[in-house]
Amino acid sequence: MQTPSFDIYPQPAKEQFIISTNGYTIKNISMCNMLGQQVKNQEVNSSNITLNVSNLPKGIYNLIIKMSDNTTYYKKIVVAQ
Repeated sequence: MQTPSFDIYPQPAKEQFIISTNGYTIKNISMCNMLGQQVKNQEVNSSNITLNVSNLPKGIYNLIIKMSDNTTYYKKIVVAQ
């Protein structure tokens, strides 16, 4: 079975991130700050997502991507202001 690949851009971002996969469906996206506090949670059903981060303070965040088959992937993203 092929593993999904992710394009997450721009890095760092000020307003929004674009997240796209190679055809795999993302079910849920959540973001946590480096203290482990969830700062964003979004239910989706798409392989391409725009994630607004304009209201978040600058810093490094953990992006938790849950796929439609319930597998979970972790990525780090940087928010700049």
